Amino acid sequence: MVGVVETQTDWDRFEVDIQPKLGVFCSIRNVPGETGVAPLAVLFGWLGSKREHVRKYALLYERMGYSTVVVIAPLTAIFAVGYQPQREIAEAVLRLIAEHPKVSQAFKNNAGIVLHPFSNGGAFIVRWMYNLVVDSNFVARTDSSWTEKFRNGDAVAGVVYDSCPVALEPYLAIRAILGGKKNPNPLSHLLVALVFYVYMAVFWIFHGVPAEPYLRDMEALDFGPELYIYSDADDVMDEQTEKFVQRKMSLRNNGAQLIRELHFKDSAHVAHLRKHPEKYKDAIVSVNNSWVVPFRERSKSSTWAKY
Repeated sequence: MVGVVETQTDWDRFEVDIQPKLGVFCSIRNVPGETGVAPLAVLFGWLGSKREHVRKYALLYERMGYSTVVVIAPLTAIFAVGYQPQREIAEAVLRLIAEHPKVSQAFKNNAGIVLHPFSNGGAFIVRWMYNLVVDSNFVARTDSSWTEKFRNGDAVAGVVYDSCPVALEPYLAIRAILGGKKNPNPLSHLLVALVFYVYMAVFWIFHGVPAEPYLRDMEALDFGPELYIYSDADDVMDEQTEKFVQRKMSLRNNGAQLIRELHFKDSAHVAHLRKHPEKYKDAIVSVNNSWVVPFRERSKSSTWAKY
């Protein structure tokens, strides 16, 4: 169930199998009691990402003294015929944050949690995490105390959306499956398109066309303050994402800057850190200073040991 994969002085690194076929990597720092409990960053990998890909982003948080959890959902969950696999993963992550002895201290002590999804592969899971904590049926069969904390904004200090949400347009989904290539091999494109349209047909037959468009559903998400990182050069996105961000900013900001954007012109899908490392790192530091630190102060959580 839990196996040690590496150690580093005062860090405890281990894997937790929270769902079959789901890869989860946790980096937990055992902070001495007198320095307070460290905040927690939960990162959700993109479709096809590997652990080492997402680890580069986790290190940005760890260098600020955060504990981190990396969640990578498998292709079979993202493109399942139905939402149940995504719901199960979302529930498992919620329980990991709220109940796992190596992770839950940040949640229980109001230390501040940052959710950091990449592309739709990560955003789908965050979407279902929110949908679950506002679902009366889920709340009825769960510990209402921790679902209430998520629901009332007393758990998550901020959310960083990297290259998401992406509108659920077939041509964008096909391009994402092909690795973001705008002009892929024609045969590969044809095969992927055929499989994808068959998948969509089966999904609609069994579940109907979704009543709520994906972007409208994402617009309703309100875990807390949000930062959207996206680019004009992202071949997996179209203008709908920018319109979505601008609309959400106009609806929720009211001068408070609860919704922010980091809008690049020349970086590819989930490649903003590689193209603009300093601006990306500065944005994560700003999330900490603007959202996590005030969250901890409001919650009267003590300071923590930072690197």
